[in-house]
Amino acid sequence: MPDGAAYAREAMANAPMRAGAAFATRAQSAAHFHGRLPYAEIVGHIRANLARRISVGELAGIACLSVFQLSRAFRREHETTPYRLVLDLRIDHAAQMLCAGATIAETALRAGFADQSHFTRHFKRCTGMTPKQFATNGFPRLA
Repeated sequence: MPDGAAYAREAMANAPMRAGAAFATRAQSAAHFHGRLPYAEIVGHIRANLARRISVGELAGIACLSVFQLSRAFRREHETTPYRLVLDLRIDHAAQMLCAGATIAETALRAGFADQSHFTRHFKRCTGMTPKQFATNGFPRLA
């Protein structure tokens, strides 16, 4: 049975080989990702499934990437995160529904928010006004 020092020497001798293997795995993974994200497919999937919970892992599966690779690629290419994209698309959909005359509760449910207060909090954070103010006044005109 080797002593602790012999075990450490063996581990150190094999360390460059293991590091090279990890580098090769990352290189193969990066080689699999041939550049641009399938952004249109991801957005289409989100829009088709707005009313239900959408995980980042699900979006990563569409892009054939890990969750971490997808997050980095989103930051690099679109200066946002996958979660923020889902939230922005939900808010856009909700604003269209409010303009069409839907109630706030119905809008919250169909846009995929947990409840009306969750919807109101995110809507106000993104638009600067509550859903009721938006439904009453419409989107403010830019000067």
